[in-house]
Amino acid sequence: MDLWIRSQDRQDLIKVDGRFHVQETSVNPHSHKWGILIDGRCYYAEYSTEERALEVLDDIQKKINDIYKDYLLCCMREKGSYEVIAFEDFTYEMPKE
Repeated sequence: MDLWIRSQDRQDLIKVDGRFHVQETSVNPHSHKWGILIDGRCYYAEYSTEERALEVLDDIQKKINDIYKDYLLCCMREKGSYEVIAFEDFTYEMPKE
């Protein structure tokens, strides 16, 4: 159940162990950039708006959910379990308020 991510410049491939973080990367007040940190390391992508960076984070969350669903289905097949189950997302999103 590994998640690997390729950097935006396509020059790095990293196995992700845990944390993603959206943070402003630019110190220039006229040119704001938003990056995604992975496991507290350097930025693997930069975007012109925070909204776009959050969209990419949403995509990563969806991919994680898909990986876990595929893993669970594989385990069920190996055990010969064919019962119908309802899949929930495997990540929890904190409420805004």
